Amino acid sequence: MAQAAVFAQLLWVLLGIIGWEYITTLDFEYRTIRKWKEFKWPLVFYFMCRYSILLALIVLNVINNTKTEINCQAMYTLAQFLGNVAIGTASNLLMFRAIAIWSRSIWIVIPLVLIALGHWAILFHGIIAVRATWNPAVGVCVVTGTSNIFLRLLYNYTMAFDFLVLILSVVGLMRAGHGRGSGLWNLLFQDGIAYFGVAFIGNLVAAIFAILHLNAAMDIMFTVPAAVFSAIVAMRCVRRLSDWTGKDVYVHSSARATGSSRPQTSARKTNATGPGVNIGMDTYSNNT
Repeated sequence: MAQAAVFAQLLWVLLGIIGWEYITTLDFEYRTIRKWKEFKWPLVFYFMCRYSILLALIVLNVINNTKTEINCQAMYTLAQFLGNVAIGTASNLLMFRAIAIWSRSIWIVIPLVLIALGHWAILFHGIIAVRATWNPAVGVCVVTGTSNIFLRLLYNYTMAFDFLVLILSVVGLMRAGHGRGSGLWNLLFQDGIAYFGVAFIGNLVAAIFAILHLNAAMDIMFTVPAAVFSAIVAMRCVRRLSDWTGKDVYVHSSARATGSSRPQTSARKTNATGPGVNIGMDTYSNNT
């Protein structure tokens, strides 16, 4: 019961963090809705990630604080579904960035999409990974078991997927020729490293406790923070890039002749053109 109490307090903290993140970024949402005619389809995944992680934490806090009997299994299944959607969309947001860096090359798109589909298959299979029941003696939902093998598979697969996306992004940026060192180049590089670092650490901790399999409660104790912080960083990467593209910055091809990587103004499109590489981020973010 001590572990359950700690988990309940942790959920309140995480809800506070994601709630603050939500409130302080409503301006981005407003600008996106206001310019709905310029809406780019990858932002669907941004909003899926944003609301699924928020709703997942609300559901989990309801589960852990209700004093009347509820269908614990159904509620945990809903929370697991929402959390898994957040995990999947967070990885997809960074995958779209890698695809854009490689100018939608079919040799990059097809393998990444296939790997992403495998990721989603695991995520949807895992919505019943947690088993819970109502304990009338203490008046709370109690986790009675977890699919430990699934948890190991999920977090190892997620770490491998994110690592592959990071490598492809870095290699693509390294091929960007004169664009290297520009503001856009640095933004994409730093955000990619930041996302991978946060997501990797969170998923690694969750995977370690799943492997140790101390008990059912400890199996899922660190899965929620991993999903929350991965989602936060992924969404911040989207907003940062959208803010950048909103400046209509373009690294002109004449920069190669001058040796300059300083951004120059153009109409709508953000590119860093190098030998065989075209970073076209205009399809990834709104010009907000």
